[in-house]
Amino acid sequence: MQQKIIEYKIKKGIEMDFLMKYGSSLDTILVIAGAAIEIIIMILIYMAYKGHKDRNKKE
Repeated sequence: MQQKIIEYKIKKGIEMDFLMKYGSSLDTILVIAGAAIEIIIMILIYMAYKGHKDRNKKE
């Protein structure tokens, strides 16, 4: 168990180091990608919901 925690901390440390070096550009990309994915999901949910309502009207 202790071994896993140490490995996790080392891994996180490496990730943090990477983020410190490439933080600004990487952060921006991640934020934009996150926002884009959210918008796509919202559109898909809306379309599925709308299609479902239309299907119910036909019956």
